[in-house]
Amino acid sequence: MRTYRFLALAAVSTAIVASPAYAEKGDVLVRVRAIVVAPNERSGPVTPAFPGSKVGVSDSVMPEIDFTYMATKHIGAELILATTEHKAQGRGTLSGVPTLAKTWVLPPTLTLQYHFLPDAKIRPYVGAGINYTIYYS
Repeated sequence: MRTYRFLALAAVSTAIVASPAYAEKGDVLVRVRAIVVAPNERSGPVTPAFPGSKVGVSDSVMPEIDFTYMATKHIGAELILATTEHKAQGRGTLSGVPTLAKTWVLPPTLTLQYHFLPDAKIRPYVGAGINYTIYYS
């Protein structure tokens, strides 16, 4: 099973573009951002036919939409929805094959958040969550 790192980009631009919104208990926040899906890949050789070969997987940047439900002023649950396309590429002795396969990835992520300063001008928070990645097409 592959491990994926998810980095939410454009959080700073979202904060700059969006007007200040103070979330209260029961509010639902909707945001549009960008997400990077960067596979943490490891590949052994494709043996016995192609010794010295490896397979790599491309990174992908796409828009994403997320919904945060505020259970309290400090605690929220966020659902991140996005889908990204990736290419399996030949490396090593397979480097002449630029695309071995293509797939789409749907990594819905549910995160529990703690907002430290919900009424401040800058509202930092931390979160941890779970993800189940679905491959299709």
